[in-house]
Amino acid sequence: MTNSSIQTSTQFHGKYNAIIDGQAIPCHNLATARTLVNRATTVSNSPRPIEDLLRVKCLGFCSPSGQHYAVVRVDRSPYIDTDVRIDCHNESTLRGWINNGIDHGTFISAQEQTRNVRSRGGWTG
Repeated sequence: MTNSSIQTSTQFHGKYNAIIDGQAIPCHNLATARTLVNRATTVSNSPRPIEDLLRVKCLGFCSPSGQHYAVVRVDRSPYIDTDVRIDCHNESTLRGWINNGIDHGTFISAQEQTRNVRSRGGWTG
């Protein structure tokens, strides 16, 4: 059983953090935080790593030069809606991301680099 809780975000008004085993996971809303905490505390027959719970949905694109990349839509209403671009090595990786989502660590590292973040609709193929 994991040690889990929910806290209000200190960075964004109206947002929440799911605290799972001491790790803060930013959530868009309270329902998302509750879902993560419930999944983490539910006892199952086969243990799942926390990374499997933290997948982010994305859209896939290919640039004119052939570079494959995923775009994650980040809705921070009422503030600003942004898109985060995450480059990938090949089409197969991109298809996996589209089907299964991008792991939370990859998304966070891409979001921290300002060159990967644009306003909504800023990334297109």
